[in-house]
Amino acid sequence: MVEAEARLERERDLLRTLMDSLPDLVFVKDREGRFITVNQAILDLYHLDSTAAIVGKTDFDFVPPDIAQAFVDDDLAVMATAPPNAATASR
Repeated sequence: MVEAEARLERERDLLRTLMDSLPDLVFVKDREGRFITVNQAILDLYHLDSTAAIVGKTDFDFVPPDIAQAFVDDDLAVMATAPPNAATASR
Protein backbone atom coordinates (compact mmCIF):
# COMPACT_ATOMS: atom_id res chain seq x y z
CA MET A 1 0.00 0.00 0.00
CA VAL A 2 2.83 2.40 0.84
CA GLU A 3 4.42 1.76 -2.56
CA ALA A 4 1.14 2.49 -4.36
CA GLU A 5 0.71 5.72 -2.42
CA ALA A 6 4.26 6.81 -3.23
CA ARG A 7 3.72 6.02 -6.92
CA LEU A 8 0.46 7.99 -6.92
CA GLU A 9 2.18 10.97 -5.29
CA ARG A 10 4.98 10.86 -7.90
CA GLU A 11 2.42 10.77 -10.72
CA ARG A 12 0.49 13.67 -9.18
CA ASP A 13 3.70 15.69 -8.87
CA LEU A 14 4.59 14.88 -12.48
CA LEU A 15 1.16 15.99 -13.69
CA ARG A 16 1.40 19.23 -11.69
CA THR A 17 4.86 19.94 -13.12
CA LEU A 18 3.62 19.26 -16.65
CA MET A 19 0.54 21.46 -16.22
CA ASP A 20 2.55 24.33 -14.77
CA SER A 21 5.14 24.10 -17.56
CA LEU A 22 2.56 24.61 -20.29
CA PRO A 23 2.04 28.14 -21.59
CA ASP A 24 -1.59 27.26 -22.35
CA LEU A 25 -4.38 27.93 -19.87
CA VAL A 26 -5.20 24.62 -18.17
CA PHE A 27 -8.02 24.26 -15.67
CA VAL A 28 -10.48 21.82 -14.21
CA LYS A 29 -13.93 22.97 -13.13
CA ASP A 30 -16.83 21.20 -11.49
CA ARG A 31 -20.27 21.06 -13.13
CA GLU A 32 -21.23 24.35 -11.47
CA GLY A 33 -18.28 26.09 -13.12
CA ARG A 34 -16.16 26.39 -9.97
CA PHE A 35 -12.43 25.98 -10.42
CA ILE A 36 -11.01 22.80 -8.92
CA THR A 37 -7.44 23.33 -10.07
CA VAL A 38 -5.56 25.53 -12.53
CA ASN A 39 -2.06 25.79 -13.88
CA GLN A 40 0.49 28.55 -13.40
CA ALA A 41 -0.54 30.29 -16.65
CA ILE A 42 -4.00 30.98 -15.22
CA LEU A 43 -2.54 32.16 -11.93
CA ASP A 44 -0.31 34.54 -13.88
CA LEU A 45 -3.22 35.76 -16.02
CA TYR A 46 -5.29 36.65 -12.96
CA HIS A 47 -2.27 37.83 -10.92
CA LEU A 48 -2.83 35.20 -8.21
CA ASP A 49 -0.21 33.70 -5.92
CA SER A 50 -1.66 30.22 -5.43
CA THR A 51 -4.39 27.86 -6.53
CA ALA A 52 -6.05 28.42 -3.14
CA ALA A 53 -6.93 31.92 -4.38
CA ILE A 54 -9.04 30.51 -7.24
CA VAL A 55 -10.35 27.12 -6.07
CA GLY A 56 -14.11 27.25 -5.49
CA LYS A 57 -14.54 30.47 -7.46
CA THR A 58 -15.99 30.95 -10.93
CA ASP A 59 -15.11 33.06 -13.95
CA PHE A 60 -17.57 35.66 -12.64
CA ASP A 61 -15.14 36.33 -9.78
CA PHE A 62 -12.38 37.37 -12.19
CA VAL A 63 -13.77 38.87 -15.40
CA PRO A 64 -16.71 41.09 -16.41
CA PRO A 65 -20.09 39.30 -16.52
CA ASP A 66 -20.39 39.23 -20.31
CA ILE A 67 -16.97 37.62 -20.69
CA ALA A 68 -17.65 35.20 -17.83
CA GLN A 69 -20.91 34.16 -19.47
CA ALA A 70 -19.08 33.50 -22.74
CA PHE A 71 -16.65 31.25 -20.83
CA VAL A 72 -19.58 29.42 -19.20
CA ASP A 73 -21.26 28.95 -22.57
CA ASP A 74 -18.02 27.52 -24.00
CA ASP A 75 -17.65 25.16 -21.03
CA LEU A 76 -21.23 23.95 -21.42
CA ALA A 77 -20.71 23.35 -25.13
CA VAL A 78 -17.62 21.26 -24.40
CA MET A 79 -19.44 19.23 -21.75
CA ALA A 80 -22.36 18.63 -24.11
CA THR A 81 -20.11 17.20 -26.82
CA ALA A 82 -17.53 15.37 -24.71
CA PRO A 83 -17.99 11.62 -24.31
CA PRO A 84 -18.91 10.61 -20.78
CA ASN A 85 -16.04 9.33 -18.68
CA ALA A 86 -16.18 6.03 -16.84
CA ALA A 87 -17.27 7.65 -13.56
CA THR A 88 -20.19 9.44 -15.22
CA ALA A 89 -21.18 6.45 -17.32
CA SER A 90 -21.41 4.15 -14.30
CA ARG A 91 -23.95 6.30 -12.44
